[in-house]
Amino acid sequence: VQLLAERFGATLEKISLGGCRTVGDASVVALERNCTSLRSLCLKGTGVTDRTALASLGVSNPRLRILSLSGVKCVDSSILITVASACPELEEVYLSGVGVTGETVELFRKARPKTVVYGKKRKIST
Repeated sequence: VQLLAERFGATLEKISLGGCRTVGDASVVALERNCTSLRSLCLKGTGVTDRTALASLGVSNPRLRILSLSGVKCVDSSILITVASACPELEEVYLSGVGVTGETVELFRKARPKTVVYGKKRKIST
């Protein structure tokens, strides 16, 4: 992932790393540093544990439209709120199996009313 980010980061718009359990914090840092044009990012089920790097990845990609964080254990309310404020074009967020409360989803919904939030195989908000 680091090599991919370094070589193609400036033009990379979509990356799906879902299910790659060996993808961890170093990969997220490489994406955050090199990829600033992402429109779609899937980190579902990866081994990411660094909350700061994950939040920074959202901040460095304000054009993000689709974000899948399902099963990423470090996802919490602060990451979701950071992403909500940093990504005005966000259309879909996938959050099944993460540590986010219903209250946080409501705050997110107020910040991004047009974004659809998906939980366990269903929409949480529209």
